[in-house]
Amino acid sequence: FRPLWTSSPTESPLSVWAPEELIPRGKFLGIQRGSNSVKERVALGHYATTSFSGPAAVSLLEVTDQQHSGFFAKHPRDDLHRFMEVFFPHPVRFRQIWRQQQSSSKPLCP
Repeated sequence: FRPLWTSSPTESPLSVWAPEELIPRGKFLGIQRGSNSVKERVALGHYATTSFSGPAAVSLLEVTDQQHSGFFAKHPRDDLHRFMEVFFPHPVRFRQIWRQQQSSSKPLCP
């Protein structure tokens, strides 16, 4: 996980994390980095924790192409990539909906 934001140095710990390297792993070596299945993992957003350390376990969606998976299959990923682009497209743009600006305390003259 990659940290995106923390509430440090406040007293209440909170942090937001982005998942990274969602590579399926398995027993066999090869083009899929340890898996004999054609699959992709999808993170459904960022993850918040009530500490400054990353989440221990999260739920992910794993999409497997059953037709092209298996020990003796060629493992083409083109169909899976097209499926992912249609059903899980990347956002076209982002809009900021929240921001916290830090301000320092300044003494006021009496």
